[in-house]
Amino acid sequence: MAETLAITVHPSALGASDLTVADAMRQVLDMIELVEKADQVEGSEDARVIWRLKSATTNSPFTVEAEGWSSDPMISIDMRAARAKRTAKEAVAGLLIADEPPEWMDGAALRIAKRLFERNLNGIGQTDLRLGEEPIQIFPASAQIGVISLEKALIDEKLSAPNLRRTEFGSFEGEIIAATRHYQSPALIIRERLSGDRITCVLSPEVAHQVGPAHSWTEIWAGRRVMVGGALHYNAEGQIAKADVDALTVVDERIVDLHEVRDLDITGGLSPSDFLNLIRGSDNG
Repeated sequence: MAETLAITVHPSALGASDLTVADAMRQVLDMIELVEKADQVEGSEDARVIWRLKSATTNSPFTVEAEGWSSDPMISIDMRAARAKRTAKEAVAGLLIADEPPEWMDGAALRIAKRLFERNLNGIGQTDLRLGEEPIQIFPASAQIGVISLEKALIDEKLSAPNLRRTEFGSFEGEIIAATRHYQSPALIIRERLSGDRITCVLSPEVAHQVGPAHSWTEIWAGRRVMVGGALHYNAEGQIAKADVDALTVVDERIVDLHEVRDLDITGGLSPSDFLNLIRGSDNG
């Protein structure tokens, strides 16, 4: 028999009409996502638990029942689904009495649980979770305890995370997509080639003169691929947030005809296999 779970969302007793469709649906989705996070603790990569809709009641209170299925029909996941429910249930129950979050709850799981509890403080009067024989009931008072525990855990996580904020002198390549100003200084928005991030590049007076006046820059520079160099300012996550540019070079792109490549005598007349044997050495290793 497939494993099931159920989530029931009650409106606030002070205003039954305050419960919105968005809050009710997001409460269900967040709880399912938390169970899925719990499944990843010891889950195998061969298959994963998919929670399919079994039933739903649209009248108040709003109830959704889901059934666990395997992503691979050839692999049974009943025991795994039961373990994921138990792991998520123990985590939620502990947070409601001010226990510290379990180690498996990473930053993403902590934020999911925090959203789950916060809705019980605004619009949702009670959330019932049936993840086993004994249901868990989340009321505003216990939800407040859970929120405080999670906020502390999120602060601890942030303090323990490495801070990669720094400034380095270097360069990167990208495509110019817009002209702007940064605190009255001329700047360009450049899409970095590898990450695709949009980076504000503040231009030195010399580079600003090279780019030209704002009214004509689009005719010359829009869409151009460039290499910029200068002081690169990284954020706490280690991504380039801003650059103070003192050098800008256009990267010329030329379409190479395939015949030009074929005409290159790279191997000196040797066949590909002979050439590979030559550069590998006498042992052909």
